[in-house]
Amino acid sequence: METGQKSSSVSRREFIKTSASSLAALGVAGAAHAAGSDTVRVGLIGCGGQGTRDIISCVNSSPGVEIVAMGDLFEDRLKESLAKLKKDVPAAVKVTSDKCFVGFDAFERVLACDLHMVLLTAPPAWRAQHFRAAVEAGKHVFMEKPGGVDPKQIKKGFKVEMGVQCETCHGPGEDHMKARFAAAASDDPNAAVEPGEIISTPTEEVCVKCHNSESPTFKAFCFNNMMQKIAHPNPKKPKEAAAVDCKSCHDPIPAEK
Repeated sequence: METGQKSSSVSRREFIKTSASSLAALGVAGAAHAAGSDTVRVGLIGCGGQGTRDIISCVNSSPGVEIVAMGDLFEDRLKESLAKLKKDVPAAVKVTSDKCFVGFDAFERVLACDLHMVLLTAPPAWRAQHFRAAVEAGKHVFMEKPGGVDPKQIKKGFKVEMGVQCETCHGPGEDHMKARFAAAASDDPNAAVEPGEIISTPTEEVCVKCHNSESPTFKAFCFNNMMQKIAHPNPKKPKEAAAVDCKSCHDPIPAEK
């Protein structure tokens, strides 16, 4: 497997154009476009079974998604993943041999490529390091959970100054969990998700809970501009205008025949 050369600079393309009133938990809650194009270029870091399934879901979500870079610690895993992608989503595979990276620095080399979004699906021990590097590289991120293997690692990888997390805008996942358990124990286990369980479309009122004059780090901000900056791709709906729904967080795997 050939490996590409390290890039001395990282492309930081600003490509998300979205409505000010939409934001998905993991993704674009508006239309995601590369500047002057409908193509969304994605990279994969961690080419195991879960990562391969995730990026196939990403490609199948809508036209215009291209896989342009892949990286893994082990060459055989990368080759297996690439072979499956060429079989299942051949039209989306734009990965060339010089954009297939193997080794401990593979994640850095993927992030140095010209891509819009990266899927972080390596084992949890690497996830906090990969996430921090992706944010610093200016990439939009889809990341499998958990974010690390212990609190110390997670705190090191997820700094407050890096911005909000899913629950910051969409509410505690615990609220949704408790409500679902309560519904399962009731006579109506399929009860609809009630308002408040999940904040599907954050509003300015959600933002000012943190961005207010009582905060020691408060700076005046424009809600419309801020929403455009923090909107980020959902691999399942990278160009579809939609708020959070069940499949934004849950990825049901159909039974194999």
